[in-house]
Amino acid sequence: MVDWGGKRQSRVDEENTAALAEEIEKEIGEWLQAWEETKKLRDGSVEARVALEWAAKIICTLVIEAELIHSGREKYMERYNQELLPWMSMNII
Repeated sequence: MVDWGGKRQSRVDEENTAALAEEIEKEIGEWLQAWEETKKLRDGSVEARVALEWAAKIICTLVIEAELIHSGREKYMERYNQELLPWMSMNII
């Protein structure tokens, strides 16, 4: 997730932010679909619970990032410079 976020951040400077936000929203849809499929299994295993929890964290992180990108490059870069983008703390949440 951290690597993906870093790659997306570098693209904020290079690309149309609307296209990047659209790409992230597509990824959110894919994660939501995978999360729903995993939720249907309901096998109660530790692995399934961990998968659901991490998928939920990833989805929330992507939603916040998409919202920041929609708010504009300046706001996004401000959060980046303050090290406040959600993926920057993903390994410690």
